Amino acid sequence: MTQPVSKSEKIVAYFRDAIILGELKPGDRLLNERELAKQLDVGRPLLREVVRSLAILGVLETRQGDGTYVARMSIEAFSEYFTFFLAQNDSAFSDIIQARIAIECQAVRLACSHATATDLEDLRNGLAELKETALDPVAGTKAEVTFHSTLVRASHSASLNTVYRAISELMRHSFLWRRQQSNIREGHVSALIEVHLLVYKAIVLKDEDEAERRLREHFDFSDRLEVERQLQDILGRE
Repeated sequence: MTQPVSKSEKIVAYFRDAIILGELKPGDRLLNERELAKQLDVGRPLLREVVRSLAILGVLETRQGDGTYVARMSIEAFSEYFTFFLAQNDSAFSDIIQARIAIECQAVRLACSHATATDLEDLRNGLAELKETALDPVAGTKAEVTFHSTLVRASHSASLNTVYRAISELMRHSFLWRRQQSNIREGHVSALIEVHLLVYKAIVLKDEDEAERRLREHFDFSDRLEVERQLQDILGRE
């Protein structure tokens, strides 16, 4: 049985559908409040409340004395909303890791075809930074996020980049937490750098299968560090 749609949901659906269908575009001015409320058959106070909420989300923009316009949403607004949403989920970190794997595995394949000379140079610089900061949880986290963000950017897929940037803040927290807990030691550094280097080489050689395989090896390496940490915790309690 279909649940009845509330009037506030009806208003949100109107804006959502109009934007998706191209009937409302960034910069378009909305009908005045009275006309829009009449068209949607809703009360003006409720319409005003929903418009205010959509303005907070960055969907609409209210200009004092000039009316309300369709805004050009920024990825920052989407990212903030997405971050708050996932942060309320107890399994957020696990979800972020799985989302990261899915995005990066597709991105690295696309990067093999679309990476520019600038992208490759940025990845090389990222490798150097990873090596220099490997034992520092904070700086190492920054370097790893930068390297992987550069990898996704090299895919030149607007959709993958948009979603990846939206989860980047939670992903950074996840990276930092795992680095702090896993206690990366000197003996891990060479393996950590090597697996990133092999991903980079596969991109240079435009070998999609090899690039994805090496990237998954990196994910497996991170998982092994996490298992080591858990074993150390268990042994430490005995």
